[in-house]
Amino acid sequence: MSFNSGAAYHNLNISDVTFEDEVIVKDRPTRSYLLKIILLIITAIIVTFVTVSTAVETAIIRQAQYKTADVAVLDPDRSKPLQALRYESCGRSPAEARLRGCNFDISSFAWLTSECYDDSLAQEFISWSNWTWYTSEEPDDNTQVSFEEARLGEKDTYVDWNYHMVHCTFMWRQQHQATENGWIGRHLVNYEHTKHCQHSLLMNTYENRNVRTPAVIMYPHCLRVGIGEGMYPGPARRER
Repeated sequence: MSFNSGAAYHNLNISDVTFEDEVIVKDRPTRSYLLKIILLIITAIIVTFVTVSTAVETAIIRQAQYKTADVAVLDPDRSKPLQALRYESCGRSPAEARLRGCNFDISSFAWLTSECYDDSLAQEFISWSNWTWYTSEEPDDNTQVSFEEARLGEKDTYVDWNYHMVHCTFMWRQQHQATENGWIGRHLVNYEHTKHCQHSLLMNTYENRNVRTPAVIMYPHCLRVGIGEGMYPGPARRER
């Protein structure tokens, strides 16, 4: 008996197909369909991410615009640019401070830029009393520093308790003035110093009448501040 391969191929009955062959034929379209579904899901996730990111970015920009608008309302003179500091501090030495046009405030022993220096308060403090400066914190050492030397702002000294108390009240006045002038020295925004002054003023003055306090020269930064600006102390801008 001869075997005709061609006849066998054309006359193949469907019943002759095995179970394994049937699985292979049906599985191909199923995998293709699943692949399409996965691609659609990935595409949907990407589109959703881009949409959400765009919405968040738009919201942030709008919020920034609202804040800018609020500041403009608080400051009707917003058409003028904020004053730029030529220097944000007086440097680190009396010589450098003078080159920068700074003034020495003897009430706080701080070198201040013109924006942060209040000459009227400084002069009022000078005339408040016949102040004395000392070279030592020891009550028994009465070696003094003259007013002319102390006002140069070139050396640390020591002051008596009364000087310390009046100093505290003038620092509070400078803080108040700063909200109107628009500039404040960094030394005045030190909350610990305010608490220290409060504590000192509430202490028994008689018991501390012989106590001397160090008057250390400072070079604080000058900061922008002001209720009208809707702002509180922060880094000031400087021309470099």
